[in-house]
Amino acid sequence: IEFDIDKQDGPWFVGFQRDAAKAYVSQSLAGRAAVYDFDLRTKQVGALRFAHAEVDVGGVETSLWNPRHADFTTFVTDWPERHYFDANAQRVYEALRRAFVAQFGPAAHFDVASASADGRFELLVVSSDVQPPTYFVHETRTHALTHLLDTAPKVPIAALSPTRRVTYQARDGLSIPAYLTLPIGRGTKNLPAIVLPHGGPRARDAIEWNREVQLFASRGFAVFQMNFRGSAGYGLEFLHAGDREWGGKMQDDVSDGVAWLVAEGIADRDRVGIYGSSYGGYAALMGLEKTPQLFRAGASYAGVTDLPLLLSHDERYQGFERDANEEAIGDDPELLRAASPVNRVAELRAPVLLGHGVDDQRVHVHHSQRMAAALKRAGKEFEYLEFPDEIHGFLLEATRVKWYEAVAAFFETNLAAREKPSAP
Repeated sequence: IEFDIDKQDGPWFVGFQRDAAKAYVSQSLAGRAAVYDFDLRTKQVGALRFAHAEVDVGGVETSLWNPRHADFTTFVTDWPERHYFDANAQRVYEALRRAFVAQFGPAAHFDVASASADGRFELLVVSSDVQPPTYFVHETRTHALTHLLDTAPKVPIAALSPTRRVTYQARDGLSIPAYLTLPIGRGTKNLPAIVLPHGGPRARDAIEWNREVQLFASRGFAVFQMNFRGSAGYGLEFLHAGDREWGGKMQDDVSDGVAWLVAEGIADRDRVGIYGSSYGGYAALMGLEKTPQLFRAGASYAGVTDLPLLLSHDERYQGFERDANEEAIGDDPELLRAASPVNRVAELRAPVLLGHGVDDQRVHVHHSQRMAAALKRAGKEFEYLEFPDEIHGFLLEATRVKWYEAVAAFFETNLAAREKPSAP
């Protein structure tokens, strides 16, 4: 079966069934991905297995210990969820989730990390917006849960800040789902704020454990994450609304989110910063340049700074992906140059912090090196940290600590909190 995966609905293979003559496929239903049966002999899509009215449904997975009757599909509403095709397995899942929600809040979710060969015990890893990953042993016959260990035992759980869903309107009327975290004990108005656009950009944020969100909230900042157009999970129309909008409407969605924060009285308009990684780093730098009046400081880790370089040199964008990425990003040389932060440093007014791993194979370190050189030539205030042993993210805990200490100090210096926090 041949089709254009970037423009047509599918069917897209997502897993085999126990019946050797059938598979699971993903195909659009009312503009959102849903899971169907697929007959491998006739090559025909069969019965609908699961769909969600608001979000895309992801791939199909199989239980580690009960593969015959425990296939399930995953999806994200405001937090990760799953749906089992077997009714008994679904009831067990729902009972476990209720237990964890009661303990860790509505965003609590779990995955099976391991299982005994006989299926009697499962090792569950559980987390939420206010709970770092923690492990439980699940006895599958009695459904007893025993806490095993915490991955971050020194994190003060009571001091963590919960995240909630909000929605705002973009300037063209599009509804943008977003997530707001208010620092606990600091009030709800006139706060210093950090806007945190996600990477991808064909990805999305949700209410879940996020060390960056809690890092900033613990220092008194409101944190705002938006799923701008072009984000994944909300159907094809929303996804493709971001095509060729790098630096355009996707960036406007970020700016409109800042306007909403200020209009609601949540953010102090004079103390808003922006930070992101990968595409998020691109959005941070473009925000500083395209709308310098909105931001007082910005940081980028492994950020894209040169769109022609991204499309022509970086390993990820070679071969069969090239056409798809030109469709998503663009192919007009002049427009690509105009939407590249490295070419717009003259518009910057705020201090910038850059970081990058030298062995990054997704966004080459040349992006940040060229940005740093352009900032230096323009006489702009900036700091650049380069990590010789890192990739597109962090492998070494020491590097992670060094970067987050730097980025926290950077925003504390440039977005200093008022002496007295606003009352609730």
